[in-house]
Amino acid sequence: MKAHLFFWFVGLPLLVWAEDTLSQKVEKLLQTSNYQQARDLVERALQKEPDISSHYILLSRIYREEGRYSNAYRVIKEAYGYFPKNPWVAKEFADVYRNLGEYRKALTLYREGLPEIEERYHTLWYYGMGVCYFELGEHDRAILFLEKSLGRKISFWSLYYLGRAYRAKGLFSRAIWAFERSELQLFLQPEWAKPLLYTEWGTTLIEFGLAIKQTNTEAARALFSFLLQDKRFSQRHVRERAEFWLKRL
Repeated sequence: MKAHLFFWFVGLPLLVWAEDTLSQKVEKLLQTSNYQQARDLVERALQKEPDISSHYILLSRIYREEGRYSNAYRVIKEAYGYFPKNPWVAKEFADVYRNLGEYRKALTLYREGLPEIEERYHTLWYYGMGVCYFELGEHDRAILFLEKSLGRKISFWSLYYLGRAYRAKGLFSRAIWAFERSELQLFLQPEWAKPLLYTEWGTTLIEFGLAIKQTNTEAARALFSFLLQDKRFSQRHVRERAEFWLKRL
């Protein structure tokens, strides 16, 4: 009996420690697009602990993942009223504004929270700022912040937007490098991310081919042929352009 009691009391904290946190549970549900269950989980937590800022952030993020940005805005605006000095709340508010296309407002909030957080988290802010500058057409600033957002890790979305920013500046080799690197994390992304990446990558290869065809016709022809043979670039827009130019070389 004593042995059983020993293992019960020793094992209990281990079981509690091993249980997933709320954010981990939500993350697992989001990976399977189980938005309703994720919302129910966080809303129950909010009812019990309405003074925990991270609950509001989680609920806002769930709505954003679901594409319900007006709901996310309502939740995070309320949280910002409760916790105006919390940089993580300000970041989520900025992320919502970014999803709504309010890029200047988003940038204001990113800048507001950045000085208040530890340096190791700066990359999260830099990514949001880089995307905002890209969407505003300020590609030099976009490149600056997206490069900073990479840190020492491979980040699919940072590299995806960085590739697009490089392409907008005519830096095709760098854009191709960014897309190649982002492909390494494609398996971790939702299925809809795949055509986004390969359309942008394929378009970059076409524009690179057009840039070199004046001086190296054979290289351009080989590039367009490669695009038509590689099944990753099966998007109609990409294939039509590659076929069009290949016939004219």
